Amino acid sequence: TPNRSPDPQQTACRVAYRDGNDDARHHYPPFSRWRHPEGMYAFLLPGPFHSILASFGWPAVRPWLMTASDVTKGTRPAVARVGIAPIRPDTDLERFAESERQAVLAASPGVSAVAAYCPRTWEVCRFAMAESGKALPGDECGGLVYDIHHIS
Repeated sequence: TPNRSPDPQQTACRVAYRDGNDDARHHYPPFSRWRHPEGMYAFLLPGPFHSILASFGWPAVRPWLMTASDVTKGTRPAVARVGIAPIRPDTDLERFAESERQAVLAASPGVSAVAAYCPRTWEVCRFAMAESGKALPGDECGGLVYDIHHIS
């Protein structure tokens, strides 16, 4: 029986964007992954999110439906790339999902990767994290690269 407790948060990272001049600016662009929706609800509604609101204002929360995930255990990622791109209206969604799964599974050793989509905006989100920027895969989404400041 799977654990359905309200706190099954599996992965969360707090990162700061690194711009072209190598100057880190503090933001709250998290990427959180939960095993069950109850974990997300417990975090956002009555939980720790209130201290984030006090520190960073009212950041937008974008929920995504995960297509594929391969999170490498035992590594200490220092950088992440997040890319978002539109999904064309004529896309075969079954082939699209399989292609995203294959891309995630093909990630280099030591790279954690997630692919997800939003059916409200019909966008794909590709997230990867690694110990160095050189290990990150390129992204046709033109994703931003972040320094990772916290993972839990």
